[in-house]
Amino acid sequence: MVGSDVGTPWYTTLSIILITATSLAVVIRIVITRRSMNAPAQSASKTASSVATTPVASDNSFLARVSSRRQVARDIVELTFTPVDSSVELDWDAGSHVTLHLGNGLERQYSLCGDPAEARVLTIAVLDTHGEGGGSSWIHQNLREGSEIRVDFPLQNFPLRPHRRYQFVASGIGITPIRSMLTSLPASREWELVYLGRRREEMAYLDELKQVCGSRLMVHVSSEQGGRLDLKKAIDPQAHVYACGSEALLQELEAIVPAERLHLERFTPRDRSDEHTAHPVKVTWQPTGQVIDVPTNQTILEGLEGAGIGVNGSCRRGVCGSCEVRVISGLPAHLDSVMSDEEKDEVGAFYPCVSRAESETLVLGH
Repeated sequence: MVGSDVGTPWYTTLSIILITATSLAVVIRIVITRRSMNAPAQSASKTASSVATTPVASDNSFLARVSSRRQVARDIVELTFTPVDSSVELDWDAGSHVTLHLGNGLERQYSLCGDPAEARVLTIAVLDTHGEGGGSSWIHQNLREGSEIRVDFPLQNFPLRPHRRYQFVASGIGITPIRSMLTSLPASREWELVYLGRRREEMAYLDELKQVCGSRLMVHVSSEQGGRLDLKKAIDPQAHVYACGSEALLQELEAIVPAERLHLERFTPRDRSDEHTAHPVKVTWQPTGQVIDVPTNQTILEGLEGAGIGVNGSCRRGVCGSCEVRVISGLPAHLDSVMSDEEKDEVGAFYPCVSRAESETLVLGH
C-alpha cells in the first residue's frame, strides 16, 4: 500500500483509521498497566494503614534459662539468667530492672545487680519474704539451674546520671541496684556507700562490698549498734544521693535531702490517694484517634485495654514503669512512684495504671 496509491482518498482514510486504532491500543495498554501496578500498592497501603492504626500487643519478653544460682545471705538467693535463644540481644545499664512471669501466674519485678558490661546475662537477688502473694517464695522453691522462665526485657526507671560526687544508701535487699551502679562509676568520681541492715547475716554481698569499697563503705547493723543510723549526720550535704530500700528509709531521706540531689527506687508504691479526687476523663489515643471515656471506677490503663489498645501492664501499682506512655496534651495527675513528678513532666512520661488527669481530657501516645 505504498507508491502510486499514496495521496488517494481511500489510502488517506485507511491510514487515519489504522493510526487512530494504534493510538487507542497504546492508550488502553498504558491505562491497564498503570491500574495493575497501582492495585497492589493501594492494597499494601490499606494493609499498612490497618497495621498502623490497629493496636497490637508487642511481645516484650523472652524465654530465659537459669544459668546459675547461689545463696548470698540468709533468705536471699542470687539467680543469673541467659536467653534460651542466642539471637536475643540484651542492652541494659545500671539501675535497670526486669519482670519475671512466674509459673503461678504472678509477675514480679527485680532490680538487676550484675555488671552491665556483661550484657548477655541478667542477675537478680531475691529475698524470700515468706509473706502473702507467693512471688519470692515461688522463686526460691522452684527456680534451679536449668529452669526456664519468661522474662521481660530490662526497663530503666532509676538511671545513674553523671555527677562529681555520689553517696549511695541501701538497706536490706535495696543493695541490688546499687551494686550494679558501683561497677559503672568512672574512676575519677568521688563516692561512698552507706549499707544498712538489721543483722549482718541478712546483708547480701557484704563481704564482697568490703573488698570493692574499702574505706568508702559505711556499714550500720542495727542489732549490733543499738538501733537506727542517724541519717542527718551520715548524709553528705554535697553529694547526689542514690537510695533503695525500705519505705521508712526513703521517706526519711526525702525529709533530709533536697529533691534535686535525691534519686530513689521504691519496692512498694507510696500512698498518694489523697492527692487527687478521681473524676471521669476522656482519653484520646493519638496513634489511632480512638476516644475512650474512662469512668471514675476504672483506671486509664483498663480503659485503654478495653478499647483494644496494646499497652503493657505488669505491677499495676505504679512502681515498675512497664505501662509508660507519653502525654501529648492535657494535665496529668501523677499518682505513681516510678520517678519524681518533675522528671515525668520533663519527658512527658505517664503511668496509666494508677495515674489520672487533672483536666477533663487527656491525649496519650507512644
